[in-house]
Amino acid sequence: MVAHDSWANVVNATVVYAKCKQSERRALWSELGTIASTITRPWLVCWDFNIISSVTEYVGRATQDLGAIADFNEAISSCCLTEVPFSVKETKRLLKVWNKQHFGDIFQAVKQREMEVQQRDIQYKTQQTEEARSALHQAQTQLLLSLKNEGIKRIKDGTGAWVEDEDQIVVVAVNIFKDLLSVENVDNVEVLIQHIPALMSMDQNKQLLREVTLEEIKQVVFELDGNSALGSDGFFRVFFTNYWDIVAEDIL
Repeated sequence: MVAHDSWANVVNATVVYAKCKQSERRALWSELGTIASTITRPWLVCWDFNIISSVTEYVGRATQDLGAIADFNEAISSCCLTEVPFSVKETKRLLKVWNKQHFGDIFQAVKQREMEVQQRDIQYKTQQTEEARSALHQAQTQLLLSLKNEGIKRIKDGTGAWVEDEDQIVVVAVNIFKDLLSVENVDNVEVLIQHIPALMSMDQNKQLLREVTLEEIKQVVFELDGNSALGSDGFFRVFFTNYWDIVAEDIL
């Protein structure tokens, strides 16, 4: 159920993520029909149906399955649902408006504060007065506050509790990534390796592990662009091709 202070009624909501195959989606349409028969409140069914209700909605080139579209429209009708026109572009625009109304344009605010600091800094360097120094410090303080507004305000720790202290936010964030990127000691690595699929044959593996021959290196060097530099030494390809007999062994 979904509710809001500004809504007169509580709304039932079903979030859908449909299968890609028509045969599997039919089971979903049937389930939605069963749910519809028990719904007494306003009902919102949304998210990803993996099908369109009209070929006019499709912008690609592939041929659309008219049978699947018909199944979807029949499900909409049998569930007594009404399709609400939805535009991703319009929704994005409205979210931007809402964000600015509630939080302001924090990125533009930072840019403005940075310009103010630059101006106050130039003013202080040319005037060297107490008023100019105070104005510079005030501008720097406002910039720091704007930068702070861009940061993380709170974060959940491992127990699910919200942490709002700035120093503790850093600690929690670091611990989260430590847990994600580390594992406990594994006693039997061979057991794990058995479950990793082999993506190459033994012959392919031997080929990758064998030593590179001088002839192979020569082929690669001679195929490079004439003005391409090799590594950090700054020598161009033409140097190595012209003096290959001298420097070949050093490259290997």
